[in-house]
Amino acid sequence: MTLIATTPADVLEECRALGFELWAEGDSLRCRGPAGVMTAELRAALVEHKAAILAVLRILADLDDSSSQPEHYREHFEERAAILQFEAGFTRAESERKARGLVREMISRRDL
Repeated sequence: MTLIATTPADVLEECRALGFELWAEGDSLRCRGPAGVMTAELRAALVEHKAAILAVLRILADLDDSSSQPEHYREHFEERAAILQFEAGFTRAESERKARGLVREMISRRDL
């Protein structure tokens, strides 16, 4: 595998594409994925971008806890959930699930 990830968002996307789950545990970056897929190159990219990846993972985790969300993330989430519910006809629960995914994508791409 040739790693093309050059930014923290690229590393996160590469890990997701390879089937890895990443999460923050204190100051540690934890990873679980398919056996034999982690390469030295991917490990080096995770180490290089650890601080930024941890920051993104903490923000994404905060999306599930509305009391700790920055206000602009919450506003984007609420707007997208309302559009999905009222314009696209999804249930509120489905709208919130989809909106959470959309906001997570925006954060990982640093669009927010």
